Amino acid sequence: MYLRPFFRRNHMKCISIIVSLFCFLSAYAQQDSVVPFDKAYKRVYYATKISDNKPVIDGMLNDLLWQEEGVWTEKFVQVSPFERVISLSPTKAKLFYDDKFIYVGIYCKDAFPEKINQFIGNRDDNSLGDLVSIAFDTYHDFRAAPEFNINAGGNKTDLVVTDKLSVNLSWNAVWEGKTSVNKADSSWSAELKIPFSQLRYNQLSEEGIWGLHIRRIIRRNNEVQNWSMIPLKNNGHVFSFGEVHEMTELPKARGIEFLPYTMGKFTSEPVVPGSPYQTGNRWKGNIGMDAKFALSDFTLDMTINPDYGQVELDPSVMNLTAYETFYDEKRPFFLEGKHILDFASGNDMMFYTRRIGGSPSYSPSGIDNVNSFAETKENVPILGALKLTGTNRHGLTMGVLQSITARSSAKVNRNGMETEEVVEPLTNYSVARVQKNWKGNTLLGGMVTSVNRFMEDSPLKEILFSNAYSAGIDFVQYFSNRLYYIDFKGIYSSVNGSENAISLLQRNPVHYYQRESAQSYLGVDSRRTSLNGTGGYLKVGRKGNAKWFFSETVGWTSPGFDLNAIGYLKEADFYENESEIGYRQTTNWKMFRSNTFTLTQRNRWNYGGESVLNTASLRWQSMTMKRYEVDFKETWAWNMLDSRMLRGGKDMRFDPSFNTYLKINTDKAKRVLFTMTYEGTHNTDGYNSANKISPAFTFRLGNHVYLSSQFDYAWNKDNLQYVSSSVLLGNQILPIRPVVPYYVMGHMSQETYGLTMKLQVNVTPDISLQLYGSPFTSTATFSDFKVADNTTSSTYSERYIPIDPASLKLSNNIYSVEKEGVPAFNFRKPDFSFNEFRSNVVARWEYLPGSTLFFVWEHRMSDRASSVINGWGDNLDRMFGLPARNTFMIKVNYWFSI
Repeated sequence: MYLRPFFRRNHMKCISIIVSLFCFLSAYAQQDSVVPFDKAYKRVYYATKISDNKPVIDGMLNDLLWQEEGVWTEKFVQVSPFERVISLSPTKAKLFYDDKFIYVGIYCKDAFPEKINQFIGNRDDNSLGDLVSIAFDTYHDFRAAPEFNINAGGNKTDLVVTDKLSVNLSWNAVWEGKTSVNKADSSWSAELKIPFSQLRYNQLSEEGIWGLHIRRIIRRNNEVQNWSMIPLKNNGHVFSFGEVHEMTELPKARGIEFLPYTMGKFTSEPVVPGSPYQTGNRWKGNIGMDAKFALSDFTLDMTINPDYGQVELDPSVMNLTAYETFYDEKRPFFLEGKHILDFASGNDMMFYTRRIGGSPSYSPSGIDNVNSFAETKENVPILGALKLTGTNRHGLTMGVLQSITARSSAKVNRNGMETEEVVEPLTNYSVARVQKNWKGNTLLGGMVTSVNRFMEDSPLKEILFSNAYSAGIDFVQYFSNRLYYIDFKGIYSSVNGSENAISLLQRNPVHYYQRESAQSYLGVDSRRTSLNGTGGYLKVGRKGNAKWFFSETVGWTSPGFDLNAIGYLKEADFYENESEIGYRQTTNWKMFRSNTFTLTQRNRWNYGGESVLNTASLRWQSMTMKRYEVDFKETWAWNMLDSRMLRGGKDMRFDPSFNTYLKINTDKAKRVLFTMTYEGTHNTDGYNSANKISPAFTFRLGNHVYLSSQFDYAWNKDNLQYVSSSVLLGNQILPIRPVVPYYVMGHMSQETYGLTMKLQVNVTPDISLQLYGSPFTSTATFSDFKVADNTTSSTYSERYIPIDPASLKLSNNIYSVEKEGVPAFNFRKPDFSFNEFRSNVVARWEYLPGSTLFFVWEHRMSDRASSVINGWGDNLDRMFGLPARNTFMIKVNYWFSI
């Protein structure tokens, strides 16, 4: 009412203001409008070759090269939070090359320069600090690309990323990179100098085209910018790269690199009284060398007497199943070029590198550390290894790996008499991989592996196979601009050896030919000298740049299929199908930045035709506008037959169950990050449940200190936990027919506690100190013992027969089951309390590019006892009173090239 006279008197002025404001907003909107898809995707940049004016790599972009030559790229476009929007903090880049190096300059304007994140972080950790990266698809075959990252604090990361967005951070290159922050200009910049010798490419390329991807990440708001946009719903990561042209006059590949090392190690460990081997202290020294040779389109990697000691420790695990625990590979030699030698079928793989140089296959028997003692052999020595990898100009990718491990013996002393027993024979490992690519839309390849043990007249011939071979073929075809696809893998395996060795292999948990449910179509054949089988899958689906996606997968592993000589296979004898449909929303909607919903249905049968698993699951993955992330999955399993729980006995049916997975984390860009993970399984029978909760915190302190911690607490109740099996001695103890053999189960109440703490201090990008500590405790008590009966019955109470507590007699931790004083069978008291503490301190100094000095201190205490101590506090008191093992190591290597 009071404003109306004002507007009457000043209506022309108001109209003028409104028009001016409209023009301003229109101009602003035009400047920051959404870039059309065809102008943001598959961009092209023309590189410039130089002969002089080479820049000094200091991160400042003040050399004449950056100021006067070449052309800047178009402004980068956002991928997140708003796809194809030009940012208020624009980015641009230049790229040059000469006869030895590629030079990259990236200029990053920032609307809030006081908030530039300059945290340094560890070498090869690209998760911290504002960051820029550049990746090259050097063969332009859309398969894999080396990527170079540097953050505003100057920390470098190099990796290899595949088209399916699989990342290998353990690939290491020798290159230079510096950054500089200019608060007065509201910007920071980066300069990279990448030697051609660190890249694999075709020198004589007619097209002179590489794939190119340049990226910037602003941590405070999780903003991601691309020079050439890779859509969130893309048809393949490397396939979506832009292009750099004029890469025609490239130097001939002639890189020869050497990395010799020397190492000294001192170990202090608990003394075993009377043992001539565990006397308390051990010294060890070693020297060796890695070498790399460029051979036209291929690279030959060689290693002589390698040191494969791990700086990073494997996590503590309490495994109460029949399955093998899988550990990730952490040794650099095997990780470099991993994507070329990769051949995975689901979770199974033809090449599991930790088979080479792992623990010995045999341990001397009858060692009680009272009257008999044995030397400890942690790993089998690797005499040498070589690897040839590369891609030629016709799109043919090849990889060959050859390694030989030494014949290893352990000294054994029994009643004062010392002998030597072979624990691992001389073994040859061979892997060969080939794959042909046609414009990224058709891939056809194959892989063969072999393991040959030279055992001669060794008694190991009776327990270890002699030879193992496998051969696989894979095929991928994309259609309609990669919107639809067909993916196939098929593998054949063959293992041969003595009759006894193959009988043991048939009884291995991977196969369990002796289990009762398999007698109609399997059964152990003690006369066999080989075991053969096939495995693989066929998958068709729709994914690509689309909101709706689906797939249908049919997979199988025959009963005799075995990859574990050099690969990894959890179990054989099944065929299955999996149907999946999902929806992806990558644009802002209400309170969400993104949402993905996936519905999956899975069915599995054994080769006897019996249905062993039926599940359906719904998964929701989301990010809110405040950058909180949620990952929730609920699975309903209404048919479960476990063929491994009774260790080769009957299959065990479990009642339907709900399986829940939930992970929530706060904004990853903040200095304090909180993550909560919950995993739970609850059977409808009311007797069996498993729960695990894992809260975690990370703290970023200033620009040099990073602290992370995670606490794990699991509480499980299993009414049918496997305890023991043996032959029944009497037939009157149970009110059923004699059971030969019998299988004892019990009600287990288990609690597991674990705490993982990491502190890293980065003095400079090249000097760091890392501290790691992890106390771990798992305790379990057993009660309500029972014997397996009609284990596949749909009625829960018919699956077992209780053992009368009055018939149980406990003496020296051995339960005897008796009736009227007559023993029927016995079994060891299964209660346990496992305590372990592992920690290490790693100091690292990269004193020259590619040359590093390490100091490592590893501390370990571990014990498993049958006396149960409840509560984590009391277990911690006991844990830190255990005998400790300390290892101190100094290692230095020196990189040079000719």
